[in-house]
Amino acid sequence: MAEQIERIDKETSGDRRIYPPHVLVFSVFASIVLCFFSNQTIFDSPLPGYFGALFSIFGIWLVAYCRKLFIEFETEIIPFKESSTLLQCGPYSYSRNPIYLGMTFVLLGLCFQLNDPLPFVVPLLFFIWVNICFVLPEEKMMREVYGDEFIKYTGQVRRWL
Repeated sequence: MAEQIERIDKETSGDRRIYPPHVLVFSVFASIVLCFFSNQTIFDSPLPGYFGALFSIFGIWLVAYCRKLFIEFETEIIPFKESSTLLQCGPYSYSRNPIYLGMTFVLLGLCFQLNDPLPFVVPLLFFIWVNICFVLPEEKMMREVYGDEFIKYTGQVRRWL
């Protein structure tokens, strides 16, 4: 199994050094900068900002909770590294990618807090990038490593929501 993961790792990731948390941090700064350039507002009420704060807090909690599960099950959290367990409990029983989903929630929440239309492009770009560069290749790897167990899981749990 280790050789199979190593082969898939070389095929799918090459010399990958930019991971979703790095892009998340960059995306937060990009959203704030875009807000300064746009200087428009969407909502007259502060309620969407409060909603956005709750959305971001939920996203942070979701990522932290999933990280706790990886530690608890003693499996690798870094994409394309050898994983010892196919997590199917907790948030993984509702979404196959709750960590990436949580990161997207953080960005969407920030956009509502910024109350500007331009930054909303950032979570969309993040979602597309994560899906193409991580989710699809990871699913290919998981299918090869876990076989029928992963195929059954994909039939029971959606990719995102």
